[in-house]
Amino acid sequence: MKTLFDRERIWRWFVAVGVMGLAALSSLECRILPVSVAAGETGIADKDKVAPTPADADDKAAIKKKHAEYLRQMRERVMAAKIRVADAPSDAELIAEPLMRFNNRSLRNVDATLWGWTSGGRLIGVCKLIRMEKFRPDEGPWLYCFTSLSPEHVDAEFPLGHTFSAEKPGIELKKIEKGPVPGKTNAERLRQIKELSSRFTATTTDYANHSEELRLLPRPIYRYELPERKKPADGDLLDGAIFAMSIEGTAPTALVLIELHHRERGIPEWQFAVSHSTWAALSVKLDGREVWAKPVVVQPSSYDTWDSFWEQTP
Repeated sequence: MKTLFDRERIWRWFVAVGVMGLAALSSLECRILPVSVAAGETGIADKDKVAPTPADADDKAAIKKKHAEYLRQMRERVMAAKIRVADAPSDAELIAEPLMRFNNRSLRNVDATLWGWTSGGRLIGVCKLIRMEKFRPDEGPWLYCFTSLSPEHVDAEFPLGHTFSAEKPGIELKKIEKGPVPGKTNAERLRQIKELSSRFTATTTDYANHSEELRLLPRPIYRYELPERKKPADGDLLDGAIFAMSIEGTAPTALVLIELHHRERGIPEWQFAVSHSTWAALSVKLDGREVWAKPVVVQPSSYDTWDSFWEQTP
């Protein structure tokens, strides 16, 4: 009987507290804010938004100024670099603006850009230039990652005298099976190229055998700019684009090149190649079947088709 009495008393206490709570809430002005379904709106009424303070504006201005200065310093560095396809009569041409800009706080960088050099309408090399936030004494505030995208050997020379010579061609082109009949216009072929890129997936695996799926960025980082040929030779490059694949944010880990090549007999042929800048194992699949792979490598100062090094200048 005592137990039942205790339970009843406890129940009445909860009810009393609830009633008092509701009474207290009813004495306050309780307003439901209108929620908008329009794209891009926050769902909070304008009069309820917190106005930015002068300090907020100063912070944004300072950040914008800092990143503008980083971009100036990055541009200065890549303009001083010299990239050349072996036996070419002149250096490759630097694209005036970065192919993409990204950051990845988990990798300690505060700003990063990807730059490209062209020769004969083809992108033959790219370089990630990364400003680091924190670094060890043996590192530095600037990290370079240069990757060859050339079907021939490439030599590179960077500021402060650092040089790199690829040990083999940067890419190996392979036929894409079941490719569509190429469109007649640039717009049609770009749509086809995007559809072809969506058929590729990739996975990295580190030393601890931990695997991660890469994410294909939907827009190409580069569309080939090629002169029209009235009488192209067999194998000539007709069109193409390059797509980035990322693990963290938009930081490019691997690149997928999709190209259209002329064939003297039959219709033009769609081909692909893979490039990367990672020490981890990498597996790339087309329609679920592995078509390209590389193993984990011990991290030396340079690799066969790409190079990574620190610049310790502040």
